[in-house]
Amino acid sequence: MEEDCVLYQEFYDQDLASGKKERLHRCAFLLSNDLLVQLANKQHQTGAAVESFRNEMVRRQDNLIPNYVDDVFLPRVPKQGITG
Repeated sequence: MEEDCVLYQEFYDQDLASGKKERLHRCAFLLSNDLLVQLANKQHQTGAAVESFRNEMVRRQDNLIPNYVDDVFLPRVPKQGITG
């Protein structure tokens, strides 16, 4: 089918392992499925990174909140022997 394609376009592909760029001429109709799969993979990787970042922020916040609550909201006990 590619030899009958009426919509040839120039694309640049980059090898993720080596970083080498390659110039391609392919049928846009046939290449669109590959591009959609690559886009879905990138979205999955981005979602995983955001989730990991969120989990780290929640973990750090959980460590900070008990200290903040103890310092701000618990009543202070006056020191013994000091008169004002």
